Amino acid sequence: MTWAEVDLTVVRQNALAIKSSVDDRKLIAVIKSNAYGHGLVPIARALRSVADMLAVATVNEAIELRNNQIDTPIMILYSSLPQDVSAIIEHDLQPTVSSPEFCKSLFQLASEKRRTVRAHVNIDTGMNRDGIRYQQATSFIDWLLSLPQIEVASIFTHFATTDVNKSSQMHKQLDRFKVVVSELRQQNILPPIVHVASTAALLSPISTIGTDFNAVRVGLGLYGVLPVMMKRMPFPLSPALTWKAPVISVRNVKAGESVSYGSDYKANIDQKLATLRVGYGDGYPRQLSNNGQVMIKNKLYPIVGQVCMDVTICSLDSYNTVSIGDTAILIGQEMATNLPVNQLANRAGTIPYEILSQINKRVPRLYNTS
Repeated sequence: MTWAEVDLTVVRQNALAIKSSVDDRKLIAVIKSNAYGHGLVPIARALRSVADMLAVATVNEAIELRNNQIDTPIMILYSSLPQDVSAIIEHDLQPTVSSPEFCKSLFQLASEKRRTVRAHVNIDTGMNRDGIRYQQATSFIDWLLSLPQIEVASIFTHFATTDVNKSSQMHKQLDRFKVVVSELRQQNILPPIVHVASTAALLSPISTIGTDFNAVRVGLGLYGVLPVMMKRMPFPLSPALTWKAPVISVRNVKAGESVSYGSDYKANIDQKLATLRVGYGDGYPRQLSNNGQVMIKNKLYPIVGQVCMDVTICSLDSYNTVSIGDTAILIGQEMATNLPVNQLANRAGTIPYEILSQINKRVPRLYNTS
């Protein structure tokens, strides 16, 4: 079956490179969605001595970490529901809050349990996805601080356009956020941690790490992958994941014969084909049908026919030496030939975040820690 190889040493080195590039600012390591397909618990273990905080999307992700003895502070990036309050307190999680009703529930149970909850406030400056609107942020935080069982650990915002290079929108959001920071400072209620920089924001031409911002919130960069618009990294980061699949069949087809479902690919000459044990059931995009490439023995070969749930077919040179049991690389590098996830994403009409996070859990991860 298909498998992914993940180098945990590379992930750790990437994290250290990011930390060294942002001076003494804290590193919030984003490991949501199974650590962008790299494996939630192994990545958390690799980063717990480097990251100041881990960030996930759901309470269930955080509970999985706690159940695996990860004691690093864990931030929930999105607003939680009232039914999550008990688990948040029980597992010492740090929720993002924007709803007074949720905060009241949190305060009530924390009071009963005699616990203090550290919370984060997402300030919506234009993403319009989650969080408290920037116009209400100062009054909301002032009210939140009246609840003695809740500490405001940080404020943050998330930019809508850092990965598509629309600097005017980013400037607008940044200016709105700075106004809130200034108001909070004037009232002496500015939380200890202030952060705006995702991987894309950290690498953008606009400086988003001012003197007020003392943490970075990095996801994709930890795994050595460039956001969509970026051409190069300003500091050394390396891809940590290689995705592979075995050749399970090799056959010859005559000119005019069709391949795979729908018969939408017909060989225009006699061809040799290899069938790989990977498909969209593993998270390999169906959009790569008749469009993608795979690497076998340091050479790229085109995908032909429809990507199936469990297998994918590529066309070989008639004189090649590919045989059953050989390994195809779907994402990764072999010698001088590189097949990066961004290239896969471009061909599939999507983004690297989606490609990585959709690698199915049925795909085994093999970890290298050397």
